[in-house]
Amino acid sequence: MERINKSFFTFLLVLALVFPSFGTLSVKATTKFPDVTSFRNEIMYLNEKGIISGYSNGNFGPKDSIKRVQAVVMIMRELKLDTKNVADPGFKDLKTGDFGYNEVAKATQIGIISGVTKEKFDPNGLLTRAQMSIILAKAYDLKGVNRYNFKDVRVDSRAYSYIQALAAHNITTGYEDGTFRPDDKMNRMQFSAFMARFLNDDFKPMIANDLGIYTIEEMALNEQSVVTIQVYDEKNELISQGSGFIVSNQLIATNFHVISGGVKAIAVTATGQKYDLSGVVAYDDYLDVALLKPAVRTGMPPLTLASFDQVRQGQWVVAMGSPLGFQNSISQGIVSGKHVFEDETGSVKAIQTTASITFGSSGGPLMNMNGEVIGINSFGIESLNFAIASDYITNLLNPFKGVNFNDLQVKSFASMPVIE
Repeated sequence: MERINKSFFTFLLVLALVFPSFGTLSVKATTKFPDVTSFRNEIMYLNEKGIISGYSNGNFGPKDSIKRVQAVVMIMRELKLDTKNVADPGFKDLKTGDFGYNEVAKATQIGIISGVTKEKFDPNGLLTRAQMSIILAKAYDLKGVNRYNFKDVRVDSRAYSYIQALAAHNITTGYEDGTFRPDDKMNRMQFSAFMARFLNDDFKPMIANDLGIYTIEEMALNEQSVVTIQVYDEKNELISQGSGFIVSNQLIATNFHVISGGVKAIAVTATGQKYDLSGVVAYDDYLDVALLKPAVRTGMPPLTLASFDQVRQGQWVVAMGSPLGFQNSISQGIVSGKHVFEDETGSVKAIQTTASITFGSSGGPLMNMNGEVIGINSFGIESLNFAIASDYITNLLNPFKGVNFNDLQVKSFASMPVIE
């Protein structure tokens, strides 16, 4: 059941890399790294967060290769996991007291990395781009399928699905010739770019759309980032169901009215995996938008948000959601019009579309044929369908850019205003 507040209904009628101290390597976070030109902003960002540091001579060594133990230490410290009192992983070449021992032991325990053999970790071994992709994808449970394949990454290779996941998250775009070069050694500069892009969407590259606009079949791949949201009351009875989609920092965007009145909610992915939602990170009940935090990262790639200013009347669009519980249904249409609804409280930018929106669709994305979210499916009036401009989701997200997922604070569903 979907509900809407009086104010909103009124205006509708008027026409929603840790490099710590390696002996003498540590330098202060204010080091300017004069040897860094490429990916400088990413490197300085990670340096300021204490994730990477430079050498004693003030340089960063951007093209220096990364050792296996160093990579594990970087990731584990960013994850802020407790590495004390860990079980011995049994590696003969890495013992208690060695640099990175605790981090490697913890990473091995939780399955982020394994030894080259049962008894050998090879801490000083150099990582390839493929190996680093596997470690990063496992560390952050990254999932997803990309629109295109790198021509030098075989589908049957061990790293294929992990590289696909990184590409789906726009952490890597490969090289201009369409290759990924999986066997090349990963260097400090490349790692910094990968890590910074994961932690902050501002560092993600603009992807040249050389393949042209998406086909409907390609648009359907975005269902991996769309979820069904089920809301329950204090008796654990289902009282409302809607849709949502993954945005920055693994948060889920939806309509506020989808969660109003509930005390518990879960998100169900296209593959049927269920995630408890720990609460609401931010919301605006007037604009009918909310950001929800899963108890753990879903690992699904975030959808890109476009501005209301980019929307053109007549352009083709696709609406995704779970109308009447039919999960991740897709409907195509055009933008019929752009509107600003106003009442005595404020105004809301809305997109009118011929793409079908009905009960259960609320909270799902309305996307242009470049795969960008231009609106959040919100309501219908008779045969007319409307989506609230995605700008409002962007505004809610801005304060949380670069904030560690585990540090995101939430308010309980029960504490939210109830929309009648």
